Amino acid sequence: MEGGSSKEDQPTGIKRGETPKLTVVNIDQHYLDSLKEISKRMEETSNDSERLILLSLLPAMKQLSPLDNMDFRAEVQEILRRKLRRHATRDL
Repeated sequence: MEGGSSKEDQPTGIKRGETPKLTVVNIDQHYLDSLKEISKRMEETSNDSERLILLSLLPAMKQLSPLDNMDFRAEVQEILRRKLRRHATRDL
């Protein structure tokens, strides 16, 4: 069939291009699927040591003035840029 979908791909009673009506079951299933996805992402990131190190700096960063915070960010980015450049030239 044209368009890559068959009649079986369409929910019963729904014409091509129409949005299926939401039911309580559909909404509940969508909600549960969303919760599962959020839980999965949280689990994946909770054990990320680089992320945890950066998060550990957050309380101290919040104590900085806005200008000091900007300076800190710029310094961290510069250090990271130097390290990445050094790493890239080693790989050549």
